[in-house]
Amino acid sequence: MQIQHLIRHASLLLLLMGSVANAAPISKPNYEAGKVRVQETYQQAKALCDHVSGNDSEVCLEQARANRNIGLAELEAQFKGSQAAWIEAEQEKAESNYNVAKQTCQGMIEEDTKRVCISKARGERDSAFNAIAAERMPDNRAEAQLDDALKKCSALNGNEQNACREQAKKRYGKS
Repeated sequence: MQIQHLIRHASLLLLLMGSVANAAPISKPNYEAGKVRVQETYQQAKALCDHVSGNDSEVCLEQARANRNIGLAELEAQFKGSQAAWIEAEQEKAESNYNVAKQTCQGMIEEDTKRVCISKARGERDSAFNAIAAERMPDNRAEAQLDDALKKCSALNGNEQNACREQAKKRYGKS
């Protein structure tokens, strides 16, 4: 179980990378370097899974894959900088977390417990997808977010302000 702790720690680092860069798009070289880092982290996590056996090994591998997939999806969203890309990253996160939870449930001995566990995992995934779908619905939320972003851009000057405004419009679907 110490291995899973290390993998979760790596996952936290990937998530922190995503949340920090969520504010601004990244360059192509940074995007490519990020892909390499995510893949290296995945290979290291996968290697750690060799030290456990049984369903714990399968859970470990699924967690490593989930971290990789989420990391790549968030990196892609950072690079593209669009709301659609961030929605795709959130969908990948929901699906990956479901896959890990489902694999964890597979290790349960009692069929009823396993069935309840999988049902709960499916419910959490479906709730996440519903929340994502609600965010996609056109309403005043996107307009308000765009207005807030444009106000923040006002504090900048010249080209920085123009770039900030374009990015805000792109991010909130107004380009």
